Formats: sequence, structure tokens, C-alpha cells
Amino acid sequence: MSNLIGFSEEINNLFIKYKNKNLHNSILIFGPQGIGKRHFIDNFIYRIFKHKLSNDKLEHHVNLYKNDTHPNIRILKKLTDPKTKKLKNNIIVDQVRGIKKFIKETSPIKNIEKIIIIDSADDLNNNASNSILKTLEEPTDNTIIFLISHQISSLLPTIRSRCIK
Repeated sequence: MSNLIGFSEEINNLFIKYKNKNLHNSILIFGPQGIGKRHFIDNFIYRIFKHKLSNDKLEHHVNLYKNDTHPNIRILKKLTDPKTKKLKNNIIVDQVRGIKKFIKETSPIKNIEKIIIIDSADDLNNNASNSILKTLEEPTDNTIIFLISHQISSLLPTIRSRCIK
């Protein structure tokens, strides 16, 4: 993982809360597109791996994450339409249902939390927004949900109120 520039205080504060088991399960990272919100999350996840894993397992987990194949991490984003080969306009409710199923499943790697990244929450359609709201209202242990937003005002006020910012 490459170094994070400009947000060291924020990531340190978040990681201290994580280590003290005082981290809210829903975290909203927002700001203009292109400032490094996803990079911030990537670095936070790397810190979790480094904190929880031995050095011989660290590289393996980082590679799984980089290849979107880590069993404890799901990334919710717009899908590609198989017919047109273009990105769909929104994240749909069926994708959120898949996340809910993932949360209920037994974690394959016991000592690492389940992590969900919604990139970007601005892309949730109305049904998907309402569905994810129920997940945010009923947090589960050992699950961290990151919501990325480029335009925080586009999110439902109830979603904004359920997350730390």
C-alpha cells in the first residue's frame, strides 16, 4: 500500500478508536471526487491487517484485498451491464441484499472484522438506499461499513445520521 498524504491525523484518530474497540460500525468518508477517500480506506484496512496479522500472513491478505478476493471484505459499486459492457447507472437493491447475506454468514477469517466498502454511496438507487439504511440501523459486531460520498447532500438524511463522518 502506498503512503497516505494529508490525512495522517484523521487516520490515526480512527485507528486509535479501532484499537480501543470504540469505533462506530458505519463510517461516512466524504469530500470532492479525487481527493483520496478510497485510498484513505485502503490505508486503514492495511493498518488493521498489520495490527491483526503476523508478518508472514500480511502480504497474502494485502494481495487478496488488492485483487478484490479477500473473504472478509466486500466492495459495493456499480456493476457493468453484460449486454452493453457499460457501467450501470446505480447500485441496486439486489447488491445490497448480497451484502446483508454476507454480514450474516460466519466469517471465514475469525480475527479480522468483516469490512464493507460502498463506493460510492451516491450511486445507491432509492430502494438500495432504504435497504442499506436497515443495515446501518441494526449494526452487527465485527462489521465495519465504509460509505464513500462525493456529494454528501445526495444521501438520505437518515443514512447520514447513522454514520460518523
